[in-house]
Amino acid sequence: TWYADGDGDGYGDPETVVESCDPGPGYVATDTDCDDTDPTANPGSYEICDGVDNNCDDAIDEDAVDASEWYADGDGDGFGTGDAVLACTAPESHAANDGDCNDEDAAVNPDAVEVCDDADTDEDCSGGADDEDGRVVSAGMSMWYPDADEDSYGALAYGLSRCDAPEGYVADGSDCDDD
Repeated sequence: TWYADGDGDGYGDPETVVESCDPGPGYVATDTDCDDTDPTANPGSYEICDGVDNNCDDAIDEDAVDASEWYADGDGDGFGTGDAVLACTAPESHAANDGDCNDEDAAVNPDAVEVCDDADTDEDCSGGADDEDGRVVSAGMSMWYPDADEDSYGALAYGLSRCDAPEGYVADGSDCDDD
């Protein structure tokens, strides 16, 4: 018994049977091909994300070798957290990006801008809030100027952009002689 192998993948079509000692080219001894028109669909194939049952197990795209990682995204900001789920398409409430440090607040995620808010909220998930964020480019920052002579007027040339005034700094940078 031989089975036609129309797609040349080495697996035959169970519907096309020939009883012969020598059926000639295009026939094989196995009848396990689930789609004899597609050489990527046979029991020896790996499942890939393509909407086809590549490995002939009656399931589509399960455990696909090219599946993506998806992270639970509770606040819908495009960043998730926790263990990754492998799937060809995003499961509901999942995102391709991880690293969300507060998955209950959509305004807090790695793409957010750190805001001077005195709330100790790390909006950009960098590990520090307001002036404690070493890479802060924060909305609401003010210029502060060193006041060496403590007359409440600072030196304009040495200003710092910060959320809060550092020790020895003032908001007015109009001191013409800070000594």
